[in-house]
Amino acid sequence: MIGPGIYNATIINNGMAATPGGSEYVALRCAFDELDENGDSVVMVAKVWLTEKSMGIARGQLRLCGFDCDTQDIEELNLNPDLLRNVRIKLDVQDKPKYGLQASVFMGQDIGRDRMARITSALRAAKKNDEPDVAVPGESAKAPSGDGIPF
Repeated sequence: MIGPGIYNATIINNGMAATPGGSEYVALRCAFDELDENGDSVVMVAKVWLTEKSMGIARGQLRLCGFDCDTQDIEELNLNPDLLRNVRIKLDVQDKPKYGLQASVFMGQDIGRDRMARITSALRAAKKNDEPDVAVPGESAKAPSGDGIPF
């Protein structure tokens, strides 16, 4: 068993399905790169929801899987269960109280080292020498001066 987090995975096969209530989704059976705590491989189905409100997100998720909604019909995913085989993706695994662990295609992008360095510089430059840092919950902070408001 794995816990919530972002994982690298490979699509094993794909298909279309629907919930008993009629909500359609693309089912992506994926093998995780990471083994569970027992050293066993992890396979999970990630869902790309195709509800009216989720179509924009679904387009982005399918694009990350190598499926082009503008040139391919969604039916291809059902007719060819190997269409997305071996595509490498990132999965966002969340623990949903009513449903347990649920996986979806992670939409975040990797931020390259150069961009990370620029962000670090900008964060450091944002600190003003004459102002104390704002307290972060769980960390000890400098005692504020004056009326007790740190900003």
